[in-house]
Amino acid sequence: MEAGHHPNIVWIVIDALRADHTTMDGYERNTTPNIQAIANEAQGTAVSNCFSHAIATRPSVSSMLTGVYPSAHGVNMIENAIPSELQTVPELLSEAGYQSVAISRNSHVSRATGLHRGFDEFDWFGSVSSLLETVDIDILLKYLLGIRNHSVGFSTDLVDHSIAYIVNELAKRNIRRLNQDANPYFMFLHYLGPHDPYLPPIPYQERYLADLGVDRKTAIQVVNHVKEHNWEYNTGKLELTEEESEILRAMYDAEVAYTDACVGELFDFITEQDSPNETLFIITADHGELLGERNVIGHEFHLDDALLNVPLVIHGPGSEHVQSDALVQHIDLIKTLVEDISGEVEQLQGVDLTSDERDWTVSERCQPLDFDDLTDINPDFDPSSIHGDSMRALRTREFKLIRSATETDLYKLPDEDTDLSEERPETTTQLRDELEQWQETFGQPIGTAREANLSADMKQQLTDLGYLVD
Repeated sequence: MEAGHHPNIVWIVIDALRADHTTMDGYERNTTPNIQAIANEAQGTAVSNCFSHAIATRPSVSSMLTGVYPSAHGVNMIENAIPSELQTVPELLSEAGYQSVAISRNSHVSRATGLHRGFDEFDWFGSVSSLLETVDIDILLKYLLGIRNHSVGFSTDLVDHSIAYIVNELAKRNIRRLNQDANPYFMFLHYLGPHDPYLPPIPYQERYLADLGVDRKTAIQVVNHVKEHNWEYNTGKLELTEEESEILRAMYDAEVAYTDACVGELFDFITEQDSPNETLFIITADHGELLGERNVIGHEFHLDDALLNVPLVIHGPGSEHVQSDALVQHIDLIKTLVEDISGEVEQLQGVDLTSDERDWTVSERCQPLDFDDLTDINPDFDPSSIHGDSMRALRTREFKLIRSATETDLYKLPDEDTDLSEERPETTTQLRDELEQWQETFGQPIGTAREANLSADMKQQLTDLGYLVD
């Protein structure tokens, strides 16, 4: 993060990882010892107050790869692709001589959503056919030979298998090739775990279920039942028992731990390679996850900190410029990096972390809810505690304002249940005015979001991951 300095950049996104389930946040289970070790190194920093731009992958990653807020790029949770009027980060970096590679297993991060633009190589594999087309046979054979260490066990459904191992092997192959060139590279990696369904590899299941006295077969039955009936749980038609809730948390944590091990292994590989450039690592998440809070499993409906507060670890040149307790959003990192590397870029909306500090963050739920869809699932569904319109959260260190077209709520953190908007009218008005000013300056559309062109395989993967896809 020094002007004119061109390090390699490895940007790692761990899907659905909430900060308070990580070692960096002091979680009771030591789920991320490898990422913690990276943060503990001399060039490492763990940032405790990083907040995602959205509660869903597509708008969140679209902000990461364009440097603008969701309201500006217009990409919602399930329908749209980034507008052609916006340059992507790899397009901006290519002007400074960067090579770029992306590897993703999530259909939200694919050619269909426009997020491949500017990458010299973009690998997506979310179906068996795309896996066979993308991944070399030697990598697949190594995966199959060690499948017990990297998989839930026997299943013909690809969504049941954690294939972070394959992401790593593809990344390694690319890094060996990229390091032969004097030009720096930008690598964007999207690990799908611990997105639901929570089905970690067998050794991690055994480790995390042992304390509960629950066998693997029972745990997998619970996870699969929740997967098949996700929307019945999220509309209140079904309710988790205490034991089921504990099983889901253990399986989620086990997936976190497995992904952490893969990240640690890749970090070690990269740091051991001879590269003509230093390497800057950014490890974060696209959004968090609800694990039964508000009777929701997944990342739907709300703008709670469990969905927005994500881990952020930075390692490498310039990491010292980021304060560990600073309020940070992903577009701040993009603005700081791209402007340092390629100069002034008018499009970018974040805060320069080398000179400025945020007073608040803005996060969005980018799509209104169709309550008819939800009452079709459960006629007794009660939407009274949920904003039906698209909504935004403006969060300071002390307060969070939630605003939609029809409602405004104010919470004094960490309490996100007690609405104080009527009791604290001055604070409500102040934060509402801040949000309105933000909307006038940063929340205006830049171009027009395009329709995503999802293949049948992509739609099936998103359905398997619990999204309501037409």
